[in-house]
Amino acid sequence: RLLRGLPVVLVSGERDEYVTPEKLAAQAAILGRHGAQVTIESFEGKHTMHPPLLRQLHGAL
Repeated sequence: RLLRGLPVVLVSGERDEYVTPEKLAAQAAILGRHGAQVTIESFEGKHTMHPPLLRQLHGAL
């Protein structure tokens, strides 16, 4: 498995006009099939960067 054990965090706004929940789930499934440990994080908003969540994720590294 190419991505075995690699932690991957997918981030999406709850009102994202480009990344639908179905697309996000499909991406997570593909990564998971290749061995990644996928976590999905969402925030209130659209297809934008969300600084508070990014800071939280950065602190978890």
